[in-house]
Amino acid sequence: MPETPAKDVYGDYIEVILIFGVIAVVFNWYAWSKRFFVLSCSPLPSQRQALKFKAIASVFLIYLGATMILAPVLARLVASFYSLHNPSIPPPLATMGWIQMAALLTTLFLFYLYCKTQDSSMIKKIWKDKSLPGSLPIPFDFAQGVLTWLISFPVVIAIGQIADLLLYYFFGVFNYEQVAVRYLKMTLSSPPMLIVALFTILIAAPVIEEFLFRGFLQTYFKHHLGKIPAIFLAGLCFALFHLAPSQGLGNISLIVSLFAFSCYLGFIYEKRGSLFASIGLHMTFNAVSTFRILFFPES
Repeated sequence: MPETPAKDVYGDYIEVILIFGVIAVVFNWYAWSKRFFVLSCSPLPSQRQALKFKAIASVFLIYLGATMILAPVLARLVASFYSLHNPSIPPPLATMGWIQMAALLTTLFLFYLYCKTQDSSMIKKIWKDKSLPGSLPIPFDFAQGVLTWLISFPVVIAIGQIADLLLYYFFGVFNYEQVAVRYLKMTLSSPPMLIVALFTILIAAPVIEEFLFRGFLQTYFKHHLGKIPAIFLAGLCFALFHLAPSQGLGNISLIVSLFAFSCYLGFIYEKRGSLFASIGLHMTFNAVSTFRILFFPES
């Protein structure tokens, strides 16, 4: 047992778990009573139209190549250029931000070029399956994704707090900070960098991650395993993708809460047959979290 002020810590965790747990039960029960969690019985794509593993590998290699090779190489080149003129002064933080922006835009552009080489009907169906019963225009899909935040957010918070409580009980881990939170706080001293961070968190990350994990990976799993296993398996891959060594045991809580969130992302994508629905939910979740960090940093 940790020797920190346990009563206060346990009390805070339990209070948040109870509040958000009750909200989660009420909101999700209401959604269940309105048959929100019913999926349509749409047929699986034919073997000819199904995504191949080569396509999955290609889009993930594009992303990893742009973020883990292109961006670091550009950063080193810029750092070398600055060191030639003034070795004692590192490159401005804003400069590194624009490099990150360039890598993200390059990723999106390469995704576009790759999709142009694929079957256009298959790509269109990934983004928006108009054959589903009750298919609505894209703005309605996006809006339903936004509204799904109401039922997913309290679940994610309650589950994350339960995981944090267990981490504190067994390992004494308390008040750790996630990489994304540190990154956002770091940009507050540089307005250009903050712009890049907001673009990354609110737009680029939701679009890129939903394209990868729901559009391609979940669609691939669905063809081979069925809808429900595909939602869970793609969700697990999504959660594991966010592992960060610097977070230590905090990764356990992060994986658990992100897996819960990803299940809602996968569900709304499958329900609406639209990537715009899961992007809407992802953007809303990130926007609310960003707002809280920026304006209530101590909460």
